Amino acid sequence: MAGKNRKGYVANIQVGEPSADEVVAAGNGHGSAVGKGVEIGGPVGDRKILRRHIPEYPAWAEEKGISAIVKIFFTVRPDGTIRHSVRIVHSSGYTELDSLAKEAILAWRFSPTRASSSSEEAWGVITFRFTLA
Repeated sequence: MAGKNRKGYVANIQVGEPSADEVVAAGNGHGSAVGKGVEIGGPVGDRKILRRHIPEYPAWAEEKGISAIVKIFFTVRPDGTIRHSVRIVHSSGYTELDSLAKEAILAWRFSPTRASSSSEEAWGVITFRFTLA
């Protein structure tokens, strides 16, 4: 999955990093999903993504040729929204890139749980890769 900035550079985004053992069909309880350039591991993988937001690769990072990774632990509520208590588990080393990644995941929406299914929250880890294409 990629988001372009104003000059056409790409912020490549890969979601999650499940091991080979964890890559399974969504909905089987293991919580992994594989899609077009997207991987989500953990229990949140059982939920369909309704809306995603890809952060723009900032001009200052482009000018400096910066490539960085930000990993964020997040929790999805039963209604499909993201709890604001996201936590960076791997910083890019750049506060602005970390902030862009946090803002992006907070804009994502997942399918709500059905009344007949669990009303518990689900967690996941998303990896944003900021690189020049």
